[in-house]
Amino acid sequence: MANVEKLKFYAEAKRATAIKIHKFEDGNFVPYWIGRLNGRSVTLNSECKHTTRKQAVEDARRFRESCRSELEGLGV
Repeated sequence: MANVEKLKFYAEAKRATAIKIHKFEDGNFVPYWIGRLNGRSVTLNSECKHTTRKQAVEDARRFRESCRSELEGLGV
């Protein structure tokens, strides 16, 4: 049941957003973007770091849609 609640939490998110992070690589700080739903970082694959904000927001939207589809499949 907890899994269904988590799916609902993300599926009902009103807005997909992104935050900028910096990672230290080869002696330099490299900026990346991470998609978020309801204030939590989300991704559909293992690579959550994106080079643009638009890519990160699109990834969060795809994650939200996958949660909605999964809920429909469960009949919720």
